[in-house]
Amino acid sequence: MPDSSTQPFLADDCPTHRVGPIDVRFDTPDREVLTDLAAMYRHLQLDHPTATSPDHQTVTLAARPQRHRWRNAIPTPLTRWAIVANGTPMFDQLPRAALVPYLDWAVNWRIIDTLDRWLLLHAGTVSRDGRGLLLAAASGSGKSTLTAALVAAGWSLMSDEFGAIDPATRQLQPIPKPMCVKAGSFPPVAAMGLPIRTGRHYIKAFKGQVGYVTPADLIDAGHPAPFATSPAPLSAIVFPQRIAGHRLSIEPIAPADAAFRLARHAFNRHKHPDGAMRLLLDLSNATPCLSLTYGEATNAARRLAEHVADVCVRRDAA
Repeated sequence: MPDSSTQPFLADDCPTHRVGPIDVRFDTPDREVLTDLAAMYRHLQLDHPTATSPDHQTVTLAARPQRHRWRNAIPTPLTRWAIVANGTPMFDQLPRAALVPYLDWAVNWRIIDTLDRWLLLHAGTVSRDGRGLLLAAASGSGKSTLTAALVAAGWSLMSDEFGAIDPATRQLQPIPKPMCVKAGSFPPVAAMGLPIRTGRHYIKAFKGQVGYVTPADLIDAGHPAPFATSPAPLSAIVFPQRIAGHRLSIEPIAPADAAFRLARHAFNRHKHPDGAMRLLLDLSNATPCLSLTYGEATNAARRLAEHVADVCVRRDAA
């Protein structure tokens, strides 16, 4: 008996969202999950999708209950779900509580798998006054919390997941998806005045319960510039690390060291000439590179912004 989980639904009322250079449709018979995703990605919804480049792609991410001949076809609380991308399996054996985080995560994987023309780094990125800031770090480093603090301080979200760099222009590209926040960061992020979607029990692999700060909710809350729509040149490359109770420390990093650190955070450098090392070295040589260790995110965001502004003024005056 064929596995019906590999067949997408393609419902007529599924909206299309432009996420960076790709168009995404979420498709599932679970209307609550579909409603949540439509609300989270509302700021990226398209009324009339059109191709924007020769490598423009459209992906349908479908979540379907995994059915077996001895089980009732109607989903139950014990039903396990599968996620497919344009009919190709991605995840399976998921509980319903994991569907929203894993469908959101599937968008990341489709971007990594298909977007070859940009170098993709695991990083948070924000912009302000025409300048971009890149926070490159591994999971669990406090990258998302610091990104949220910068957004709360008036920066525009470019991405919570990707430092997307166009090799031709050396500029950061906006991919302003919702920010995924772990349960341990709910109190500090809420204290920043940012709305977090935690009404449903979202579960994401090793992260446990998660919530989302979405640009659409920031718009509703009156944030003046919640997300970026234009590329931005790099003003600084930062490697953050959050340590509870740690005193704030901002230190310069040698360009060569920064380039090799960036290479460790690159998702797709194997798709670029010389493993993208020439590009990373050029960026690190042309951009202030900093190591930031912090305990409290709001103060760290303020001090980082002041430090970067001071460095840029001195550099421009030299």
